[in-house]
Amino acid sequence: MSSSIPEIKAILFDFGIVLSGPQNRKAWQAMLDRSGLTHEALHKHYWIYRDDYDRGTLSGREYWQKIGQDTNLSLKPYDIDALIAHDVDLWGDLNDPMIAWVTRYPARSMSRITEATSRRQLSQGHCPVALEHRRSAIR
Repeated sequence: MSSSIPEIKAILFDFGIVLSGPQNRKAWQAMLDRSGLTHEALHKHYWIYRDDYDRGTLSGREYWQKIGQDTNLSLKPYDIDALIAHDVDLWGDLNDPMIAWVTRYPARSMSRITEATSRRQLSQGHCPVALEHRRSAIR
């Protein structure tokens, strides 16, 4: 009897609190200060449309406009820009031990899929997924 080990074709890593560290408390506080919402209200409304934002169905601007509408906030474009920037900072700390673990294994013929964390892309309100076909480390 021969035993067969399945070939691994892809490894997917979640970004939030896997490749990134825990939420940055200063960034959360900055979002509270900018929005004027309570912790409870921001937490509730932050997650209502988050899946749509993370999959790219909503831009950052649309995401914060929906939160503003739901909470009766009159968010100006500069408020939304600041909230997007604080949101990027919220998830911007990398989980260095996990990054080190991931980069120990060469990609070989597998494609590495990583959630884009470029400040430029995120600050434009996009949360795209990047597909890399190279052996370089995730950074």
